[in-house]
Amino acid sequence: MFVLLVLLIGGIGSAIAPLGTAGTGTITSAGAAHPIDSRLDVETADALEAEGIDASPEIVLAQVNDGQPYLARGANYSDFAAVTGAELVEGHEPTAPEEAVIGRNLANTLDVGVGESLTLGGSDHPALARVTIVGVYETDGSVDDQLIVPLETGHHLSLEEGTVHIVRTAGDADAAFDGAGASDEPRAKAWYRA
Repeated sequence: MFVLLVLLIGGIGSAIAPLGTAGTGTITSAGAAHPIDSRLDVETADALEAEGIDASPEIVLAQVNDGQPYLARGANYSDFAAVTGAELVEGHEPTAPEEAVIGRNLANTLDVGVGESLTLGGSDHPALARVTIVGVYETDGSVDDQLIVPLETGHHLSLEEGTVHIVRTAGDADAAFDGAGASDEPRAKAWYRA
């Protein structure tokens, strides 16, 4: 169950307002009707990580392969795994922009595996990237139906470098947010699942 919480960011130098409970969450920019409309500075994740909170800055990439829609994400795989519990069950993490890892369910749906390639299109501007699948991961949830490409590839296909759609979090954020919210201006919101 997702609950919408409004976060107040006084700036990167200060902190983000409390998410309220331990668990996982997704931070988006205030006023964004959908995560794909959100724009956050990648440093938002850096600020959270500096406070000991696992954070994964991510770019959302809507894709289609042979008529089958699926979700790809531009993300650092180790950050993604830290917040989702993803575990590689085959292959290795991407080490170059033209490499990707795929969730076990999506690999089955698309009938692809390690060593095979996929062509990705730009989500919000014309762009193409061809990636080779170098690993397969599993999780307990719906993220098994996604393709994870390096953040650099996500920037090529969607947003400018340094900008992401969302920051996914895991862990107890309360300590990082104690005393935060000095600004009255709402600048971000989070979808949060405890």
